[in-house]
Formats: sequence, structure tokens, C-alpha cells
Amino acid sequence: MSKELIMEKLSNEQEKVLKTAFNELGLEKPSENFVSSVMEAVKAKQSISAPLINKRGWAVIVLVFLTCFSLLAFYPKEGPIFFDMVFSNRTDFFQSLFQGFKVSKTMVMGISLLGLFLLQLPFLLKMMNRERRL
Repeated sequence: MSKELIMEKLSNEQEKVLKTAFNELGLEKPSENFVSSVMEAVKAKQSISAPLINKRGWAVIVLVFLTCFSLLAFYPKEGPIFFDMVFSNRTDFFQSLFQGFKVSKTMVMGISLLGLFLLQLPFLLKMMNRERRL
């Protein structure tokens, strides 16, 4: 006898035992309000949901927006200010560093797409490792 025949006989024997056990036990009937209680439980689970951004998060977003808007609106347009002196020195340095250097739009697009790919790479690796563990 091959292993397949033995496995079939065992499963047939187990099936017969299960059928007799189910016949002896009989079917259990659920209560009359079973469906309504299950539907109420499902509705209760669906109604409990947390917002994606809570009130504290919205407050931080509004605060950052108002701060940026107020800096743009009230930032003085004329006169020497410490920040202007620092930023003008930095821009002069970078302008002299890259003077005469030109980049085409295609090159900028390629570098941008490469940067986006490299940005998502750690997330993709983490996702693949998580799937491999399952």
C-alpha cells in the first residue's frame, strides 16, 4: 500500500467518526435575537473611530500656519537686519561657488526622481522584511 492510500483511509475513517459525533450531538440553534445582536455589535464597532488628526494636531498646524503667515506679512522690507546680513553672506558664497554651472531641466527631473526613489527605499525594505517574517 502506498502512503496516499493510507492517508485516504485515515481521512475517511476520521470523517466517519466526525459524522457520527455530529449526528449524536445534533445542531445547536441560535437565539431569536442573534442576528440583531450581531448587527448591533458591528454598528458599535463601526461608530467608534478616531480622527486622523486630533485637536492638538490641528492646533499645532494652525499655529505653524499663523506663525509663517505673520512672519511673511510683518517682516520688514527695508533696513539692515541681522538675518539679512547672514543670509546675504551665505547666498554670495553659494553664488560664487556655482558660478557658470548650468543644469538642464532634464537633469533636474532625473535627480529629483532619483531622490524620491532613494527616499522611499528604506520604507520598501522595511515592508519587505515585515512580509518575509509572516
